[in-house]
Amino acid sequence: MEQQEVKRAIAACEKAYQACFCTGEELDCGIRWRDDALPDMYDHHFLRLNEGMSDAAMEQAIRRETALRKAQGAGFCKVTLPDDWAGTLGVGQDAEIAKLGCYAMPAEKLA
Repeated sequence: MEQQEVKRAIAACEKAYQACFCTGEELDCGIRWRDDALPDMYDHHFLRLNEGMSDAAMEQAIRRETALRKAQGAGFCKVTLPDDWAGTLGVGQDAEIAKLGCYAMPAEKLA
């Protein structure tokens, strides 16, 4: 399986997993996930941005999401950036941008 196929398969798996717990709203910029039963669950309330967006489009989407979460009285706003993102964003001094890593190992080593 090629690397792009693996990425697509992982993304589909993550989306299916998230749908087990949350409601997803498809937007032009990505998917907004929410879980009304657990309003403070950080990993059940976030916007996952699409790949291929410009930095300006991502910044605009982040600002909209931040404004929405603030209007909702939420204590946090989580936005996950696409794996292909390598740019810079000017989203404000209070923003924390963390890059999470993924680790891979051959399946035969998991047994």
